[in-house]
Amino acid sequence: MNKTSIFSKKEKRKALRSGIISASGVAAGYISFLFVMQILANLVSEARSKEFIIGRLIIILLLLTIKVVFSSITISHSHKNAFSVLANIRLRLIKHMRSLPLSFFKKRKIGDLSNIVNHDVEQVELYVGHALPDLILSSAVPLLIFTFVTLLDWRLGLCIISSLPLIFIFFLIFNKVLKPFSDRYAKDTKELNEEIIEYISSITVIKAFNKSEKKTKQVLGKMEVYEKWLRKISVSISAYGGSILAILQDVGLFITIIVGSTLLFKELISTNIFIISVVMSIFFNTTLTRLMRMHHSLMTFNTSKSRINSILSEKPVNENKKTDSAKINNGEIQIKNLSYSYEETEVLKNVNLKIKKHTTTALIGSSGSGKTTLAHILLGFVQSYNGSVTINNVEISNIKEEDLTSLVSIVQQDVFLFNTSIRENIALGKKNATEQELFEVIKKAQLTSLITSLPKGLDTIVGEGGAKLSGGEKQRISIARVMLKDSPIIILDEATSAIDPHNEFLIHQAIRELRKNRTLIIIAHNMHTIVDSDQIVLLEDGEILAKGTHNELITESETYVEMFSAQNEVDRWTIKKETKPVF
Repeated sequence: MNKTSIFSKKEKRKALRSGIISASGVAAGYISFLFVMQILANLVSEARSKEFIIGRLIIILLLLTIKVVFSSITISHSHKNAFSVLANIRLRLIKHMRSLPLSFFKKRKIGDLSNIVNHDVEQVELYVGHALPDLILSSAVPLLIFTFVTLLDWRLGLCIISSLPLIFIFFLIFNKVLKPFSDRYAKDTKELNEEIIEYISSITVIKAFNKSEKKTKQVLGKMEVYEKWLRKISVSISAYGGSILAILQDVGLFITIIVGSTLLFKELISTNIFIISVVMSIFFNTTLTRLMRMHHSLMTFNTSKSRINSILSEKPVNENKKTDSAKINNGEIQIKNLSYSYEETEVLKNVNLKIKKHTTTALIGSSGSGKTTLAHILLGFVQSYNGSVTINNVEISNIKEEDLTSLVSIVQQDVFLFNTSIRENIALGKKNATEQELFEVIKKAQLTSLITSLPKGLDTIVGEGGAKLSGGEKQRISIARVMLKDSPIIILDEATSAIDPHNEFLIHQAIRELRKNRTLIIIAHNMHTIVDSDQIVLLEDGEILAKGTHNELITESETYVEMFSAQNEVDRWTIKKETKPVF
């Protein structure tokens, strides 16, 4: 996977600036201690000076003011930058996903993508807003302390950093121990998020089939696993990592005290230098402790960055290499030697089919025969196929995605409506549609009676996913949307399945309007809905078993006759009251 930087150069410069300001503020606080030492030295000396003490107090006040002001600037600056980064990454993710082929969304779960856009981007914000300034601070301040003490006495400078090799070795070992916990934590976070999204989105189905108890236990089980690994990683960091690091840090302080005491005893250094070195060693250790606290944040950030890059590194559709398809219109569809496999299963096998302009072609066959896959290839949802699929002799893989979606539209079995008004849901088909255009498609889609029966008419809110409407009503709104879009090629995927007779009649009326001057491809199980099609294609196990008109298939295909007879049996099936014999 190619690495993609999730920060711009400008954002990196802002983060560096925040860290430098933060380090400068902390350094000002440490420097004020030196002036406190001068005041103490002056107080115990015989040449005590009131002016000297007042002057040093003013300097201390200025340094502490700088510390407070710089701290406030750091918090404001780093958080402003962090939220800017958060917004920019989310925008980049959404824009990049918009440019990805539809096949990408067939292989990635919605819960996984949602977790990246929400949870992982939030982790980046926490890192930029809190951990990154601290990281710069924790790197710069120890270096300044070491430099300062070394200038006082090089031996004490070496004593302060004497524990660093041990700490470095500890980090190498600790990283290896912690990584499995961190990876497991990221995996469980992803799976839990997917489980919760699925649970909420399917709650009506769960309750309808009385599976709420089982599903709830399953989600709770995921939460318990998540909590277990979160507890383990927390204990690993705080209990083991924190305590061991504290011991290692004290090694440097202990050596500084021993060596400093020896040098002081031999009168090789002054008392002031000894005290300053010890205090600076304590400050040095405090900064390293802060660095340790950021260790988990850094690991979490790297995991989140990797997951964000799993989207950003995906190659978008290269529209620059696509054919200029502005002149492609409702032409003939030609499919030659088409084969497609999914997860080592051959879904389509050497399919050859011609669909003429302004005709209706019905795709029939048992579930899994390849009907929907064939439709998805025409829509551009699937690109890694073998063979040729052309519209007006132009290979669809060479047609720009925007042009292909203008050429081909679909009315699916499960219609999705946005939680807005009927007007807005229909108007998705065409930007800046006029009222006249809206009313025309409403009439053709047999929606007039529905619209007039609603108190707010076209401005009625349909609810989440169209929950306030029936399945047939949603289907007709979807058909109206496609009519307004006015694509020359329309695919109807089981548009009349699981619909009551009244809505089915209205939908068939709407479909008659759709057929005018358009190429229609109908995927259907109900044989009676496709008998007047110009071409009926019977698919079985990914192969074309037979094709022709209804009259031709009735005389030529035994499988078609069996399917049509079975449909007749279903249509004639009724529930009869059992009668008892008189005698």
